Amino acid sequence: RRWGKRVNDRCPFRGNVQTLLHVLSNCSVSLDQGRYTWRHNSVLRSIIEIINPFLESDFKLYSDLPGFEAPHGGTIPPHILPTSLKPDLFIVSESKARALIFELTCPWDSNVQRSHEYKQGKYSALAADLAQRFTVFQFSIEVSVRGQLTKENRCRLKAFVYRCCSSPNGLAKRVSESASKAALLASFSIFCARKEPSWLNPAPIIMY
Repeated sequence: RRWGKRVNDRCPFRGNVQTLLHVLSNCSVSLDQGRYTWRHNSVLRSIIEIINPFLESDFKLYSDLPGFEAPHGGTIPPHILPTSLKPDLFIVSESKARALIFELTCPWDSNVQRSHEYKQGKYSALAADLAQRFTVFQFSIEVSVRGQLTKENRCRLKAFVYRCCSSPNGLAKRVSESASKAALLASFSIFCARKEPSWLNPAPIIMY
């Protein structure tokens, strides 16, 4: 539009100016159709597929993704703590009394810090409740819509891997690279479908 190559710069769904920010993060129709959730789940599933084989033997991973749910739904088994909160990942060792809360967000690049502070606050009470029985580690990780990971988030991912995996050397870098690629490729798919009125909810993009 700026270069005079298009006559219309409006979103076909709501009429907003169709900036990259709008397409990848702010379109209410894309949100309602699950496009952004699909990207989030692609990144999360990529992380799960990499760390799950390397979890310490007495750790159990729960997620609300199909195949990883806790008994009776959710991500935290009710015998551990009855709660309506569902962090993206809950990894627990009842024998070692250790629990990890992992929450993933895929925000626009300039919203990374704000998203981190919000998610940390959202699950702080849950972490406090679990701390009555477990040593709790809370991780809020942001992988931006364009696959960027800040230095702080790379450090958080590394700490997360070292807290739950038996062979963490090199694994944190692999997790970071796969999460970044999954976010970038999913956002590219969302961009390519920016004029498509429907969304068929494809299988997640999984990067190993």
